[in-house]
Amino acid sequence: MKKRTWIILCIVVFLIILSVFALWMLIKPKAHFDISIKPCENNNTYHNTLANGTSSLVQIDDKLYYNYRNGDGLRYGTYEITESMTRRVYWEGPALSPRNISLDNVYDGQIAEDIETYLDILTGEKIHVDSVIPQELSPNHSFVVNDVWYFYTLDNSQELYRMNGEKPELLVSADTLGEPEMPFEMYIDDSFICYVSYHDGLCKFSLDSGSRQSILPDELTHIENALSTIRCLFAKDGRVYYLVDSTDIYETDFNRETTTLLYHSDDIISSINMLDDTLFFSDDAISGSIFSLSVTNRTKESLPTKCGKVNEIYLLDKDYVYYNDYHENLFRINRKTKEIEIVFE
Repeated sequence: MKKRTWIILCIVVFLIILSVFALWMLIKPKAHFDISIKPCENNNTYHNTLANGTSSLVQIDDKLYYNYRNGDGLRYGTYEITESMTRRVYWEGPALSPRNISLDNVYDGQIAEDIETYLDILTGEKIHVDSVIPQELSPNHSFVVNDVWYFYTLDNSQELYRMNGEKPELLVSADTLGEPEMPFEMYIDDSFICYVSYHDGLCKFSLDSGSRQSILPDELTHIENALSTIRCLFAKDGRVYYLVDSTDIYETDFNRETTTLLYHSDDIISSINMLDDTLFFSDDAISGSIFSLSVTNRTKESLPTKCGKVNEIYLLDKDYVYYNDYHENLFRINRKTKEIEIVFE
């Protein structure tokens, strides 16, 4: 009898140890890969957010921060990746619908969910600070562009403000633009905004003079509901670059009032990003490649990724193109050598 009890006890202890080990294998941080991460001067967070709808990857100094989810209710979270280690810095516990903190805004070297909510990297806690925006403005959706806070209001006219120190500065309202509400697809620069108007086409509004220019390209008339399918809108030197219907990349020149088709896909272009004068995009019809296209001299180059399909493209510096697949494994490819490195898997 004692022998039987001892055997049962041993089995129970073994099962407990096995269960603990299995649980640890499920919740332990993801593996670390040796990569060199150098501090960079570029802050391309705004472009990365526009390219992918929301940003899952940012760089602060010599550290990367990556949002992993992939439906994994135990190992999801925000991970800090350095040359020496990978560790999870934000996690809300086991969840059926995992939620990560937003990586759309980096301000003053900190990850900011909005103008009054920051992430303490050391503790993994959210820090709330008093907002400098007067509540009578009905602020909504604050975001960072070129290290400056912007926000929309929820009043009847809907307005766009920019923070000038601790003072809100009104830039433009929906009424001024002649729109029923602030446009959804918009690119904001220090001196102008470009946006899509569903009745006027592509528009450019000067924040200095208040002048407005609109172009409704004939090249888009053959595409059904073309204006409503525009996304990934970028602007540079009087031109805007954008994706239409997930298949065509166009350039519209406001100075010459011309529109040019830069690239057509027979399948789906999942993501477009831009750094300096170069567009980067993936084409599902040509799986396993990211293309770089110079908008200055129109030269196109292929960067093979050894990946079936690319999900998102991130540009953090001038040396690498970061990308993930549909399982949210993260890679980067050297633009010169075309060497591929695993960053997070």
